[in-house]
Amino acid sequence: MSYGYRITVTRTVSETVKGKDRSTNRVQLTEILPPERMKEMLGRALEKKGFKKQADGTWIRTSSGVTETFNPETMEVTAQAEAKGDIKKQKSVQAAGDARDLRDAGHQRAHVEAEVGARLEKEIAVSEAERKAKQSELEAEARKQLEETEAKRGKDLHEATLDVYAEALKEKARTLGEVKEMHESKRSDGAGGQDYELTIKVEES
Repeated sequence: MSYGYRITVTRTVSETVKGKDRSTNRVQLTEILPPERMKEMLGRALEKKGFKKQADGTWIRTSSGVTETFNPETMEVTAQAEAKGDIKKQKSVQAAGDARDLRDAGHQRAHVEAEVGARLEKEIAVSEAERKAKQSELEAEARKQLEETEAKRGKDLHEATLDVYAEALKEKARTLGEVKEMHESKRSDGAGGQDYELTIKVEES
């Protein structure tokens, strides 16, 4: 007497893929004060915008999925966005067989399941073409993140630079003599930016 059996073998593969994009802006400051002092002021101005100083001297902030890094050595602000996604694949097949006795049936079932399962895993393994296609999709997603936050990031950097010039001019003025008057005004330029005007009157000593 033989014992027939039928089993369903299912295998699933899942792989996480990442896509990145970045952009870099160079900050150029007119040297009203010595370069190191100007860099120090820029770091403080960026801190007001949410940047945090790191152990290596860089300043970093993350907002809306975009990480910005200011490197005072190169005077560059690099923005990087990263998107993650999974490639998931699943396949099931049925296998049948006959065993000579009941005890052998369990052993055969286990053997068939392992053998079919191994074959399935090879069949549904993520290919390099699938991986690259998913990565391209995620890179486009990351690029979109950068584009959507570009205006806000540019505005923050512009405002931080204005703060540096304002503080540098005030500090420079104090070295020239006694500051008698100081007037500051900020107003919208109508294009999402900001116009800044600073008037300082100094009595030379």
